[in-house]
Amino acid sequence: MKTKLKVIFLNLDLVLTSAVLTVLVGLTCISVFSRYIFFRPIVWLEEVQLWCMVWLVYLGAGAVYRNGGHIAIEILVESFPKKVQRIIAAAVNVLMVFILLFLMVQGGRLVGQMLNTGRATSYTKVPYALIYSAVPVGCFLMICNMLAELYQLWKGGSDEDTADRERGQDV
Repeated sequence: MKTKLKVIFLNLDLVLTSAVLTVLVGLTCISVFSRYIFFRPIVWLEEVQLWCMVWLVYLGAGAVYRNGGHIAIEILVESFPKKVQRIIAAAVNVLMVFILLFLMVQGGRLVGQMLNTGRATSYTKVPYALIYSAVPVGCFLMICNMLAELYQLWKGGSDEDTADRERGQDV
């Protein structure tokens, strides 16, 4: 049961990103049909699509990181032995956790500022605090992913390293 909850929690960003992407695609289809087929554009759809894009970026960053989709120049790191690669990966993750903590705090301050000013969007009157809360939420989910990876590195390496050990390769 613990591993099932762990899998659900660590994939929460992927589930939420998928939901937001589905909403974005659906709204875009509705927007195209209303504008070009019915000649009656729905003016508030563009606003909602922009919110979806903001949430998509911040929620999806953790899932992209976990799957190794971020741009990286690995030629130098891959020239080191596996143990040194794990140390470098751990150092990078620790640095990224601190950077994300800073961004999460600053994003929280921005959300607080939006709450204090009561700013809302033009058409739908949704508080900007709700939209900008994507920053601290996304940073928190990325930190969770990085801490999980750090735990794997601390525990003895990644799943690839375990597979290498089983094949008898140097780790």
